[in-house]
Amino acid sequence: MHRTGVECYTSRMSHGRRGRSKEPERGSPLRAGLLGLIAVLYLFSVPWYRADDQPLKLLFGLPDWVAVAVICYGLVAILNSLAWARTVVDDAAPLPDTLRNRSDDAEASARAREAQG
Repeated sequence: MHRTGVECYTSRMSHGRRGRSKEPERGSPLRAGLLGLIAVLYLFSVPWYRADDQPLKLLFGLPDWVAVAVICYGLVAILNSLAWARTVVDDAAPLPDTLRNRSDDAEASARAREAQG
């Protein structure tokens, strides 16, 4: 039950069915593979593999190393969205202190100051 008295329906509930939920687990191998591929794409986007005397080629109107980097960044964005789609987020879990609503703290400190004098 939340503070409002309304029962929260979390993503881990089985929608009235018995057994295990069909949602992916946090440490799924597909998600780990996607994150690993993202790391490889970031490494490949840096033109460290090019020789100094290699002639400049144009690809899509850009220098080839720039085009490769832009393509890698586009693929990273797509793979990152797929990895997040495979991540289960528990909306009913309490927020960490860094994400709490700071207005609650401000109101509490204002009440404490009023009570002091």
